[in-house]
Amino acid sequence: MTKVIHANINKNIIIDTCYWFALYNSQDQYHKRATDTSPVLKEYKILIPWPTLYEVINTDFASNKIALTQFEILIKKPNIIQIDDKDYKANALFDTFQKSIYKSWPVSLVDSVIRQMVLDPKNKIDYLLTFNEGDFVDIVKKQKIQFYYSYHGSNFNF
Repeated sequence: MTKVIHANINKNIIIDTCYWFALYNSQDQYHKRATDTSPVLKEYKILIPWPTLYEVINTDFASNKIALTQFEILIKKPNIIQIDDKDYKANALFDTFQKSIYKSWPVSLVDSVIRQMVLDPKNKIDYLLTFNEGDFVDIVKKQKIQFYYSYHGSNFNF
């Protein structure tokens, strides 16, 4: 039996939807990066925004019984926290309209919710795990957090 050392369990990683798609789909362009990064799922406190669950567990994903079973087991682990969006969705909806219509920066509602969660100091975000860094670079810089990367052995920091 492998002993897991929880050296970074005090660190919080919020995870974007694209990570889960890449992890569970071997045909995804980021699958290798996702599997290389997967040890963080045991070593850190993982924050999963509820809206990402709606995106991940779509009909295609739900049809893949193996992936769905693995994901169900994963999200029940004690270091996995599902973050409710009730405190964030109104501001996120406003922000999505503002950025997408008036600033010509199309941003999804789910990304806006994640952005609101990163801004909330009570979540104590240390890292953001995404493959869409451009959608979050401003908020990562503003909050002085890091993108989590494993493919080059370090984290990118501003």
